[in-house]
Amino acid sequence: DADSSCLPGGTFGSLHPTYPPNMRPLMDSRSYESLLPPQSNPVWTRVDNDTSNSAGASTEWSQNVSLQCTGNVSVCGFDVGPQDNWLITQHINTTVDGTPLNHVVVYLDFKLNDCLKAVGCIQTFSINKYDTANLNPTQGINIDLYQFIARISANGESTSGTIEAEQYEDVDLSSGGLYLAVRDQSSCLVINRLLVFYYVCPENVTGSIRLPLTIAPPMGQTLDPLQGECVENAVPVGGTPPLIECQSGG
Repeated sequence: DADSSCLPGGTFGSLHPTYPPNMRPLMDSRSYESLLPPQSNPVWTRVDNDTSNSAGASTEWSQNVSLQCTGNVSVCGFDVGPQDNWLITQHINTTVDGTPLNHVVVYLDFKLNDCLKAVGCIQTFSINKYDTANLNPTQGINIDLYQFIARISANGESTSGTIEAEQYEDVDLSSGGLYLAVRDQSSCLVINRLLVFYYVCPENVTGSIRLPLTIAPPMGQTLDPLQGECVENAVPVGGTPPLIECQSGG
């Protein structure tokens, strides 16, 4: 469902990312020209859940309309009182060849304001999931259905008042689909890219052994040895099929 303008050959095709052979993308923010209103046909939604701002001020997630196909969305409300801003993706199908994945990897490329670093603190945000196979936009924006995944901060040197960082999170799943939400609670945050993917061990020939395409396990784990097969004009040593490991990074 990517926008043709973002793909190679489209208006912004030169910005479209390429993926290594061990990665299978399920959703990439850089594949869409329109992520949020007021652009037409946005694929993401936002929920402004502020309830305790005595000053009456509020901010919400927005997209830089001059940066199509870059995934650039932002929110900045640290200086206007308590905020609770939810950025929610479209439903992401995590069923592959009829089998639900039991985990995916969420990658974030982001920038955070370092306004609190001088006093020994740093801003954070969280990512959350609603694990469901049902494509239901009404339920998708019900923040009470979401489960916390991780709280994220940026560690590094600041440039022009911001700290740029990347984050990978391995997310367990059970249903064959999900909605993802980035929750801002009074930060100053730019999301440059949000990518959901899974790793595979690609079909590969090593020496005289052919390894079939295999979905990789969660981070830090290794699958039980996979049974490969000998290439043409080769036979198993001692009649036993060759075994090869598939690790978490593919």
